[in-house]
Amino acid sequence: MQSSLMRETARHHAPAASAPNAAARGPARFTLIELLVVVAIIAILAALLLPALRSARERARIIECQNRMRNFTTFSFLYADDFQDWWPGWDQSCFSPFEALNRTGYASPGLWVCPSRRTVRNRSYSANAYICYRGWRLVTQVEQPSDTLYEVEEDETSIDNEHFAVRTAAGGLEWWNIIANRHLHGANMSFCDGHVEYWKWRDRRTGIFIVYNLLEPDNPDLDRINRAQCPPFVP
Repeated sequence: MQSSLMRETARHHAPAASAPNAAARGPARFTLIELLVVVAIIAILAALLLPALRSARERARIIECQNRMRNFTTFSFLYADDFQDWWPGWDQSCFSPFEALNRTGYASPGLWVCPSRRTVRNRSYSANAYICYRGWRLVTQVEQPSDTLYEVEEDETSIDNEHFAVRTAAGGLEWWNIIANRHLHGANMSFCDGHVEYWKWRDRRTGIFIVYNLLEPDNPDLDRINRAQCPPFVP
């Protein structure tokens, strides 16, 4: 009986086993629901940020495109200074400012390729057909240089020669060539005084190639380009 009493006393005084702590249990793990929530949040953030990133990248390309067009116009003026005020092309018998500048070493073909081009083309721009093709042969003939187009962005599927024009047909204004819309539904336009503008198109049809000589008399973008391609000039 004495031994039983001793065992019972020892049992009551024995230290209690400590509960396993967090370190002993191992690192905490995410549940499947928590992982799905994290993935959903990441997807939402990506959906919100990617359009803004694309827009920022395209705006940088717009600036680079403008720089190329501005340089092309500057080299055209340098050419005119050396060739008795002739626009590039007329006195080279090629009717192409691009070819004339390339032949004479004033500019290289890299200047007439847009950084946002969608197809492999050796040219993204076209010259106003009223410059060195149909009308003004001399720089001094352009009476309103700040309002007169010199170089435009043409749609890749429409490029057939090195000139761009719209015209008045029997049913109204029509696209003889198709303008580009590669810059956030807009395009860059250079003018005969050397400045470059970004034009945002108002009509959703603008820049969509359907067929040559496309009649769109109610398109405000077509009317705007028509007025800028051929203000009054000295005959």
